[in-house]
Amino acid sequence: MKNRSNKHASVTYKTYADTFIHEEVGEYVGYGIIALDENGVELDRVPDVALDEAFVEDLAKSMTDNGVSLLHLWEVVEDAIS
Repeated sequence: MKNRSNKHASVTYKTYADTFIHEEVGEYVGYGIIALDENGVELDRVPDVALDEAFVEDLAKSMTDNGVSLLHLWEVVEDAIS
């Protein structure tokens, strides 16, 4: 289980690619965001945020630069793609 309890820890958000299979469109590459602690340990991840790698990279960088708390990861991503 991923640790979500340390809300004051420094979190770095990075982009990662993964391959998905959808019954209507077939196989595709989607980009997600992974949250890492200061030691590079994965804290959480949001898969398949978008197909546009640059968009997800910009979002992850902005989240890191603005010190987005891990507690708000999913909410920030949801707002960005809405």
